[in-house]
Amino acid sequence: MSHVSVVRIHINPNHHLGYHFSDPVAVRHHRLDELMKTVPYAKLVGRLNAASVLLKNNSPRASAAARSDMHYVQRKMGKKKVQKKKKRMTPTKKTRKSPKKSSKRGRKQKRKFSIKGI
Repeated sequence: MSHVSVVRIHINPNHHLGYHFSDPVAVRHHRLDELMKTVPYAKLVGRLNAASVLLKNNSPRASAAARSDMHYVQRKMGKKKVQKKKKRMTPTKKTRKSPKKSSKRGRKQKRKFSIKGI
């Protein structure tokens, strides 16, 4: 058996971002605007990405908020082109070009078992 090593991402609890993922979007974006002036881009995006990855199983809503904030920082600072996801259109039901033809086999079987001239 091979030994699988566990990957751990260490985040110093004393260096938090200064807001909670449960805060409204406007509050989080205001705080991120302040952080973008002082914290380097790579460090800020990296911390948001790490938070998103660490929270994805235990707290999916907080993970989604962290991912959303990371995309906000990427769009705002212009380092990476991030587009908002477009709503996918539901596929339309395929229709036949020509009407379905009735099978001839059913008619032949009926003739085979009919009794004529009795």
